Amino acid sequence: MKASVEWLKEYSDIDVDSIKLGDILTMTGSKVETIEQKGNDIKNVVVGKILEIKKHEDKNKEKVIKVLQIVACILFVIVVAVLITKLANGDFGKKDEPTTVDTTILAGQTFDKKYDVYYVVFYNFDEDTTITSRLSNISTNKVFKVNTKDKINSSVISTSSNKTASSADELKISDVTLIKIEDGKNVEYVEGLSTVAAYLSNLK
Repeated sequence: MKASVEWLKEYSDIDVDSIKLGDILTMTGSKVETIEQKGNDIKNVVVGKILEIKKHEDKNKEKVIKVLQIVACILFVIVVAVLITKLANGDFGKKDEPTTVDTTILAGQTFDKKYDVYYVVFYNFDEDTTITSRLSNISTNKVFKVNTKDKINSSVISTSSNKTASSADELKISDVTLIKIEDGKNVEYVEGLSTVAAYLSNLK
């Protein structure tokens, strides 16, 4: 079943974006399989106004479209602005540095990621930076974070762990935990702050 966010807003006050809404619905038992956002792939579009359409003087059935010269001016201004910005920031001759992407997910998404191999770390990221500092050095492997301080993840917190969990419903987290997921399966389960930190230090 497909449902638009606009339609859902007619029945409930929704003040979050569609990605966050999908996460919340999944955690409440209404699993969201896909989120389609129209128009996000449209970039660098310049609009011009057609002033006149007429037949070409020398060729039959060919038409010449006169477009406002403002289009060319806009492109020129954009190029100049980019060059000025790069000069001001000293970006010329500098290699692009890897950017940090927030990979925080909900506990319910632990086994849902579309990667052959990835890692999920369960940790209180609000109060300690031990694990965060290790994650900042990882650029090749895909590592996702589940903040155990977030109330929406409280359902997986337990006094005992389930090291053989194969789905989000079976998760039981009792300590700082790292799970290696391969082909959608739990293939490695690591517990303890120092153990997880050491494990992450070996990831590239």
